[in-house]
Amino acid sequence: MNDNLGTLKKLLLQGGFDAGNYTNSFPDLKIANLAEQNALDHFIIYGCNENRMHEFQFSLEVLVMIHALSMKEGSAKVLKVFSFIARHLILNAKKLQNEEQLDILLTKLKELGVVLYFVIGDSHSNLFDAEFLFDKQCFVAIHQLCSGGSAGGLNNPKSKSAYGETIFRALTNESFYKRLELPMFFQFGQVDVEFVYLFKRIKNGSAKYDRAAYMKFCDDIAESYCQFISKIKTDYPGNVFLISIFPPALSDSALKQGYVNAHISVHEDVGDIEKLKEALRQLEIPDEIERAFIHQYFNAKLREISNQLNLIYIDAFTPFFSNAGVVSRQFIKSHSGTDHHLDGYEALLIAKNIICQALQKKDE
Repeated sequence: MNDNLGTLKKLLLQGGFDAGNYTNSFPDLKIANLAEQNALDHFIIYGCNENRMHEFQFSLEVLVMIHALSMKEGSAKVLKVFSFIARHLILNAKKLQNEEQLDILLTKLKELGVVLYFVIGDSHSNLFDAEFLFDKQCFVAIHQLCSGGSAGGLNNPKSKSAYGETIFRALTNESFYKRLELPMFFQFGQVDVEFVYLFKRIKNGSAKYDRAAYMKFCDDIAESYCQFISKIKTDYPGNVFLISIFPPALSDSALKQGYVNAHISVHEDVGDIEKLKEALRQLEIPDEIERAFIHQYFNAKLREISNQLNLIYIDAFTPFFSNAGVVSRQFIKSHSGTDHHLDGYEALLIAKNIICQALQKKDE
């Protein structure tokens, strides 16, 4: 593995990595005044993970050599660097509107057996933002993170985040996305089911839990969400997938204590955070088993409407669910229910398998 990293460093310098350009592109690194070797180490260990995109040119021939290195056993960091540079070159070609450069790059990646796919979603979709090897092929995600984004807001022109308008304009008007024709995975809805409905209850003064009202809310959100995706699919030439929401990860105690995600609350315009927490503590909160049932209900509705609109539904709930009627504890072991995301290496493996199975099924 050390030999692989040593070779990678030589290839990065040969391909066009400029340590001075890298450090000067970010204030924190500029202050640190990193030497060339330290800047190179930082880029490999941290820069790619932190998505530190910066202006640089890179040799396509050397990228091919890095790809070959990434296919060797024990080369996870090399694969991370390869996917980062490949994404950078693709997005840079988009920025420059250089279709010739984009075609050359895509042709070469296809020759290498690289499988590209888009992921668009809220923070839960981070689980599908990955690069991995499967059956001697390299899979690389191009991720559009809509942090705190709600499914219901996508089809709402007055949405504060404007995620829906931005996504629709990009996918239907920009030739870049149509030219790639990549499989596209959407994952929204967890924000709505876990948080937006609680905010709605506070606004309406509905302190008592009402399952029927919760289910009606899920019906409306699923319908609005699918209608939005259906409009995109009309114009987009690639395959479009809807990934279900996950089982709830938050514990009963965390919710009862007034758990709030600040980013989501900003998009939902719910006012003072401390007042919101206190208002949440006044609500009757369903327990984890009941909340898991609601998540299943939302997914069932999502599947039903997806089938009606000829959208491709992907089940990402069942693989993380336990026979006890709650999320499998191995997927929340780092926080034990104090956060609303799944985590852990096992969760990443399952997410990769979900992507592979979806793409293989699409090709059948």
